[in-house]
Amino acid sequence: MTTISGKVSFHEGKKFSQRHNIERASGDWNKDGHINRGLINENVILMHKPLRQFFEETFSEAIADFNFRNKSRHPERMTSVSAYYQKSKNQATESIIQFGDAEEFQRLTEAVGEKQAREIHKQFLTSVFEYWKESNPNLRVFGAYIHCDEAVPHLHLDYLPVSTSDRGLKVRVSRDGALSKYERKTGWKRDDDGKKILDKEGNGIEIETYSGRKWVQWEQATRLNLEQLAAEIKLTDEQKQKVEIEVIPHEPKSKKHDNAVQYQHKAVAYYLANPEPPEVLKRPRKKDLFSALANIGKSKEEQQEIYQQKMNEYKKSKSMFNMWQKGKELVNSPQNGYLQEQQEQAEYIKQANEQQKKQMQEIEQQQQQIQAERQRNERNAEHNRQYQKALKEKEQQMNRQIQEQARQIAQQMFEQRMQTDLDALALKQHEADLWGVLEQYLPEQQQQPEQPTGRPEQRQKGTYHE
Repeated sequence: MTTISGKVSFHEGKKFSQRHNIERASGDWNKDGHINRGLINENVILMHKPLRQFFEETFSEAIADFNFRNKSRHPERMTSVSAYYQKSKNQATESIIQFGDAEEFQRLTEAVGEKQAREIHKQFLTSVFEYWKESNPNLRVFGAYIHCDEAVPHLHLDYLPVSTSDRGLKVRVSRDGALSKYERKTGWKRDDDGKKILDKEGNGIEIETYSGRKWVQWEQATRLNLEQLAAEIKLTDEQKQKVEIEVIPHEPKSKKHDNAVQYQHKAVAYYLANPEPPEVLKRPRKKDLFSALANIGKSKEEQQEIYQQKMNEYKKSKSMFNMWQKGKELVNSPQNGYLQEQQEQAEYIKQANEQQKKQMQEIEQQQQQIQAERQRNERNAEHNRQYQKALKEKEQQMNRQIQEQARQIAQQMFEQRMQTDLDALALKQHEADLWGVLEQYLPEQQQQPEQPTGRPEQRQKGTYHE
């Protein structure tokens, strides 16, 4: 059985494009070739409503009521759906949700097949969409799209935070209002060492904590619920025999600069692994590249695609060089103990790898022993089957021989009895023939002797002949 383990990826950003979510076949969205056009038909549109139309349906009634109340006293406050759309459209947000990474999805594909693997991910992403509509009524969805044409199936959720109020515009765009069930939390201001910072009077300075913000609390709660949905993925009986889903819990961040710290560790590790600086590719000049490609007969779309690929390669090489440079700076800095820390960590990882390798070898040996034992059992079972088969055939052969011998003995006994009966019959016939000859020569008295009468003691002594 294959264990598919992974985290629930929940990314939230301001940028979104409904054209990108729908017009997948267009070359504008596939410049780097990450979209598999053969799988575009596997994509699912759960909901699609243009943002302009969504604003019209959501706020038109509230704006009409707002204008009616301000028409006489404050006409300057009057607005329109188009003006409100231009003012608030940037508040629309997109969340991208998926389970696992490309490697785990490939393992799932190898275990149950590509089609069933996509269906399992579609089931999870559809349940996410249904959960969102039920649990986040104020984060109103106007677009939901499942993409199966990239490395891992994922869900794009386009939504707008909407709240209600008794004053002003009764239905409005407001993130804080949409997350009204969460309360902001405060804490003490602290320095880099975690010590409380005091004011001139010696009192602590109270500030809003990062983890106490409404949207951070909502994000953490949502992530936990998404992990629960991933853990409840329903598999068929056949799939349960092949795969097992394991959800890796997310580790919540307590500080906003955790990403920077992680980047520093990654940079140091990269520098220690690559003492020499990586090569930075030359930035492609668009005009010269397009001219050269046009001379060899490349179309405009092909030119744009090749240019985008070269730009991606250039950016990647520059990013790796910047990471190497940052790692070098941190390692050589006297106030940072990254070098010793990384060396200790590398030694720990080495020992852990050796231990893991040893365990894997032991497991492999156990598996080989189990396999050898299984093969011996199979051979013994086959020998037993052959022995039982030969024994049964021998028994059948002996039964046939016994039956044949019994049949022969019965035949001989029958023939002997027939011969005895024939001999007795011939003897009786011979006696009859002999008496017939004797009757011709014996006197009449002798032929029919008188029967003795009277009591036995009165009979005359003599020989009686029948």
